[in-house]
Amino acid sequence: MRLIDPETIGTSATARAFMAGEPLLTSRFRTPSVTPEFCTKRALQGASRSRLRELITSSMVPLELSAVQVSALEKIDLRTSVVVATGQQIGMLGGPMYTLYKIRTAVAEARRIESSLGVPAVAVFWLEDNDHDAAEAAHLTLPGANSLPTAVSVWDNDQRRLPVSMRLCDTDMQDRVAEASSLLAGPQQESTQQRIQQCWSSGTSWGDAFMAMLAPYLQQWGVLVVRASEVIRSGMHQPLVMMEIEKGAITEALRAGTDECNRIGLGAQAQVPEFGFFVIDNNERRRPTPGEQGLAETAQTHPDAFSPSVLTRPLVQDALLPTVMNVLGAAELAYHAQLSEAYSACGIEQPVVVIRHGATLCTLKIQRLLSKSETTVEFYLRAWSDIERTLADDLTQEMFPDSEHRAASVASLLAPYRSAAERTDSTLIATVESQRAGITASLEALEGKIRAAAKRRNAGVIDRARTIHASVMPNDTLQERVYPLAVWEAQVGIDGIISALDAFDAVGAGHHCLIELPAGHASA
Repeated sequence: MRLIDPETIGTSATARAFMAGEPLLTSRFRTPSVTPEFCTKRALQGASRSRLRELITSSMVPLELSAVQVSALEKIDLRTSVVVATGQQIGMLGGPMYTLYKIRTAVAEARRIESSLGVPAVAVFWLEDNDHDAAEAAHLTLPGANSLPTAVSVWDNDQRRLPVSMRLCDTDMQDRVAEASSLLAGPQQESTQQRIQQCWSSGTSWGDAFMAMLAPYLQQWGVLVVRASEVIRSGMHQPLVMMEIEKGAITEALRAGTDECNRIGLGAQAQVPEFGFFVIDNNERRRPTPGEQGLAETAQTHPDAFSPSVLTRPLVQDALLPTVMNVLGAAELAYHAQLSEAYSACGIEQPVVVIRHGATLCTLKIQRLLSKSETTVEFYLRAWSDIERTLADDLTQEMFPDSEHRAASVASLLAPYRSAAERTDSTLIATVESQRAGITASLEALEGKIRAAAKRRNAGVIDRARTIHASVMPNDTLQERVYPLAVWEAQVGIDGIISALDAFDAVGAGHHCLIELPAGHASA
């Protein structure tokens, strides 16, 4: 394992500034680090421990708890325990790999708090299943023909704004998921496909299927789950909903925080809505207008009719959980910078934030191809068009003069003609310059044809580079954002992934690791 430079992977300027500790950005997060005093303060906030246990238990009903998870649940009962939280929406086949990186970062940070501060700490995964963008949840990308990324959708959009938590897998979706899983390849392909078919069986909710895919990892690491849909069902978010209805205090504070971000040049990642919560009518989410009649009465009698927006979701989470740290992606970091005033308005101590680990995974096949090509992974962490151009240049680098030498040669060739034009008819100088441009363009086109021929002659070199790029930078995007968990599980299995991500314990949060996966073994 080694670290990859943030600029190489295109880490956002906001995330780089945060990791560098730039004051303008860090000033938006009022708690710089987790201390014993902060843990004591946060442990006394949030919902009662009995209600938290009930919420977590109901969220994890379909899952069989491991001994480590049972121990974590017992920690929740302790009035001194705290939470390291992270979250994500539902995704197909385990969701994009960064979902697992978020979870493993939370595990690493909870362990660090326990070992360094002696405070009981639990990693909690907040499953955001109230989102209504089912089309996004049902879309995934898998390695297809020639290992190139292939877009797959396992569901036909019915256009309803139905929370994903309410959606069930039907027989058509089950068949399409099974068909998609046939694209998986690797020594653990068969066992992974079987697991997928068990998780995504007809009649299973999308949330249950997603959690079943993550279950072995959560069990191993002792991670507990809170489903946003269970929070809504319980009505535990009602005090924040009433605050927004009666005073508009949350959106007012969000506007103040957003204005401050704009003032100091950070900008706003998320737009502040007119009202901080959605209303669910006939199982569809809509945005109410401030002052809409009947909102207060509905919130009093049916708080489960309200679900948070992207900016109020963290407030709901941290109003209920004794969170001391939130593990975020770079985009989430940007909108969390808008929340400081809203946390204060709600009487919540804003938790410390850290950026999740990132990783580029290299299978044994990719390791071998890199060795043959005598290149490093960093060479491929950019757009394919740039790589292709670089390779073509390398293949023909000794064939052509450089651009300056070519320009000088053309100028030398045309110098007598320019001189003659100057002596006889100065209006012909423009014609000479036009000929210069034409000759240069013809030479460039000739070079292009020769480069294309060199690429055809060296097709093996290009194909090898294409295969490496398709694995580490599919669709010109970091693999952790493109390929789902199942792709890597088919390669090395559950135990192989768990072992590989132990690398996160050795480096601080926010770093991007290059991890060479071990050879997988065919399932028995």
